[in-house]
Amino acid sequence: MSLAGKQIFNRWNRYGKLRIQQLLNQDPNLRPHLPGTYKATAGNIAIMMRLYDELIIKPNKSSIGRGVMKMERISSGWKLTYPASLSIHNQKWKTVRFKGSLLPSVLQKRLRSTSYIVQQRLPLATYRGRPFDLRVSVQRGGSGTWQVTGIVAKVASTKTFLTNVAQGGSVHKLKEILSQEYSHLNMDEVVRDIQDFSIRIARYLAQKLPHIADLGLDIGITADGFPLFIECNSKDQRYSFREAGMNQEWRATYFTPMAYAKYLLDKASAPPRAIPNRVAPDIGSIPSF
Repeated sequence: MSLAGKQIFNRWNRYGKLRIQQLLNQDPNLRPHLPGTYKATAGNIAIMMRLYDELIIKPNKSSIGRGVMKMERISSGWKLTYPASLSIHNQKWKTVRFKGSLLPSVLQKRLRSTSYIVQQRLPLATYRGRPFDLRVSVQRGGSGTWQVTGIVAKVASTKTFLTNVAQGGSVHKLKEILSQEYSHLNMDEVVRDIQDFSIRIARYLAQKLPHIADLGLDIGITADGFPLFIECNSKDQRYSFREAGMNQEWRATYFTPMAYAKYLLDKASAPPRAIPNRVAPDIGSIPSF
């Protein structure tokens, strides 16, 4: 975006989760990697309860796992696990059991208070019995193209289903997890698939959301290494790399957008390329038929 002679990129970075899901769902090649996701209304949740055994309900615009709830099918009906408060750190969790499609009053109240989405819970791979996902930093760099700057794994704590560090999750290097528990997989191939998938997402979103340049994607993988999209953060939090001891990647997540800014500056200040003169053909040399 150009404004008073200045170029601005990544200006808007608070896109709702539902909008991103709907955009990605338009690409048939990405669709197999996406969880079923809809606006969380009583009707939509009832439909999802017929389709899946586990659901995630989360605010359409929130971060670090705040306000996220889980529903799971049990022998007597359903169980809702929810944070006692909506503070940044969900330190106390409660559960309520119910039957049928009549949602618990606490869930109905929260759905009325803010906008939520309901999402199929993905079959994430586990590490030491706990689910994990990945924060993939995808950024435009000095060449103007998208690149994967770093990948770090986030493992849920023993107390909750959330992988967010702010909710007690721990961070690890992906290759350590793969070598310890998924040695049957080709590590380089799994990493390459995650990188390729993440760049495909970034390129597609860039067609719909101009001027984005710095994304933090939450990507899951199945036990077979198949990549799954969870959500997109347009305002990436980079501390996971530092906490995992990945200082080179952590520093690069700050350097890369600055390199992209220099690329834009150089591109704007470069003189226009001269258009070569075209020599008109000699009419006399054109044969007549």
